[in-house]
Amino acid sequence: MVGIDIEQAIEGTGIEIEKPVEVLNMNEKLQRAKKKPKRKQILGTYIMERSLTLIQSKPKVGKSSLAVQICIAVAKGESLFGLTNNTNAMKVLYIDLENGEEVLRDRYENLIDENLSNLYYLTYEDFGERDFSVSTFYEEMIEQHNAKFVVVDNLGLTTNNSLQDPINAKNLIKMFKDLKSKYNLTLILVGHINKGFQNGKQRTSQEQTQGSSVINERIENLISLVAFDEDDSKKVYLKQEFNRHYETNDKVLILNKSYDNYLKFDFVATDYESNLIKSYSVGRDVPKHTDKLEEIFLGNKALFHSEILTKLIDKGINSETARKIIKRHHNENKTLIKIDDCYYWREYYEAETKKGEQDGTLNSPI
Repeated sequence: MVGIDIEQAIEGTGIEIEKPVEVLNMNEKLQRAKKKPKRKQILGTYIMERSLTLIQSKPKVGKSSLAVQICIAVAKGESLFGLTNNTNAMKVLYIDLENGEEVLRDRYENLIDENLSNLYYLTYEDFGERDFSVSTFYEEMIEQHNAKFVVVDNLGLTTNNSLQDPINAKNLIKMFKDLKSKYNLTLILVGHINKGFQNGKQRTSQEQTQGSSVINERIENLISLVAFDEDDSKKVYLKQEFNRHYETNDKVLILNKSYDNYLKFDFVATDYESNLIKSYSVGRDVPKHTDKLEEIFLGNKALFHSEILTKLIDKGINSETARKIIKRHHNENKTLIKIDDCYYWREYYEAETKKGEQDGTLNSPI
């Protein structure tokens, strides 16, 4: 009986044979691994080269704007937020499955004269009737643009089935992992946090990603963008939940939203999340008592901290809560202005200052 060459027999049929697992001893495995290049930092260790990262947040916090800002920096080979970028400028592909060209124009029209030749931005008008849930769609886009850094926004639109289905979620993440490996990509997915966690109590749990917990179990790097002060939508922080390729950052990046040509984030500082949550809780749990503070400042141009404290206590507020009220109205709401050791009611101070400028005396209420 003549032997049959299976590989030759199926050539051109599209059928693939699964190769047997190559079993190596520890020394052989280490020798092979040693030849692989080490991953470079792109956004410090928050995003590493050739990793699969998920950026998650509640709706309207700014995860898409953050992803675009990262893409602009990567396309130019620049660092962002003072974090290390060891890579050179590279081809970047942003696949926006949610928004069209009008939204792109409204958000980024002021960038039209900036050199963004390395950044390719695709909106849903570009895709026709293509199926977002199959790998061939992404392969076509990646090969056409020769991209090495790819963002897919957002995860919920990449499947025709529910993300709550663990089998579907598993297959979806496997598809993106295979794409990453096949094209040697750094791949970013943008996703929503489950609505059940949008109550201000559990804000960065790894179980928050919309869909099955399988997503978080199989992703390589998970980052949360968190709005930690609901009274000030500009205040956010970036937290790395885990990084399977590197030590997870134990501090978060505090960022402020700004509009300089386009909506972006400016670096403020780094801190431990526990400190921010403590500050956040103080702000949320303490009633504002704006009316009582305003009553205190009627007829008083300036008051010392001890004087405000005493007057609040006289109004039936305990001393600890009174201190928190003063702190909130000074640090967060900016209702109070502090100059030297005295506090001023902002509205009164600014009115008196403006009056001084108009009559030429330039007197402040101090």
